[in-house]
Amino acid sequence: MEHVQSSGGGPWGGVTVDDKFFTMLRELIGGRVWDDFCSEYPMEEYDLRLDFEGSKREVGTPLAFPFTKNVSYLLFLS
Repeated sequence: MEHVQSSGGGPWGGVTVDDKFFTMLRELIGGRVWDDFCSEYPMEEYDLRLDFEGSKREVGTPLAFPFTKNVSYLLFLS
């Protein structure tokens, strides 16, 4: 298989969307709370990022806020 076109990346790419979303989330809940969550619950942060990525890939459905998928996110933030 010949590689015809390389991916362009750029500010519209998936990683940039992820970065913007999690920056917004950090600003909404506060940097200290977000940092504490990430350091105390690294697997939950990882799951949250995977949930967000999966939500972006669901074609034809509204983007579901990932916090609704795991109670531990809500318990930490309450």
